[in-house]
Amino acid sequence: MTNYHINAVFDSNIKNGVHVFGEIITTGGAGSSEYDNFLAPYLSATGHSAYDFPLFAQIRSAFSFGGSMNALVDPGAYGQALSGDKAITFSITHDIPLNDGFRYQLLDPTDEHLANAYVLGRDGGVPLLYSDNNESGDNRWVDLYKRDDIKGMVKFHNGVQGSGMQVVSHNDCVIFFKRDHQGVVGINKCADGQDIWVDTSTDNLWWYRNYRDTLSNDVQYITTQWHKFYVPGRSARMWLME
Repeated sequence: MTNYHINAVFDSNIKNGVHVFGEIITTGGAGSSEYDNFLAPYLSATGHSAYDFPLFAQIRSAFSFGGSMNALVDPGAYGQALSGDKAITFSITHDIPLNDGFRYQLLDPTDEHLANAYVLGRDGGVPLLYSDNNESGDNRWVDLYKRDDIKGMVKFHNGVQGSGMQVVSHNDCVIFFKRDHQGVVGINKCADGQDIWVDTSTDNLWWYRNYRDTLSNDVQYITTQWHKFYVPGRSARMWLME
């Protein structure tokens, strides 16, 4: 379908009050042929949102064996994520578990959990979560929206809406960022736990308030300039200010 055809179908009457987004599958962002020839022109010519396959490629790279969480610090800065107002972000789409040709893109279950924490913790885009009735036969995404971890992630996501995102610390294993003073996210893909020391004055985290993890119920109560956060191995923490 040409963009002219798409615009003729999705006219202003149809789009009024409706969130329209498309699926243009790419292997990456700027520099990949699918992005340059199809996705970028679609975004420009239609004004629609789209699945953020460039960010998905960065997520898969970061969680791959030998990959680095540094890839998730600011992928949009070099064209490897869509702008927040155009992005439908995800860790898995409906196609991936249901089509043999796409199943190679499945993340390890724990990595998918961590990727969901990134997608729902970061600023930018509209997160899309895949839930099914076990059509795939994996027994992995049945009623996903009822899972406690997903409920906790959605609670964090909703609680920090309108807050900016600032990355505080990152390395091959961990990305640690905050959503202004409203919340803090730590994601550790490696086996060993890591301490992250935060200058709460510089990073504007409020004192004498509970920051409660919506995933584990861990509470951080800040009373000093330097505060140590701990992120266990193969885990995510999403501390939301109470």
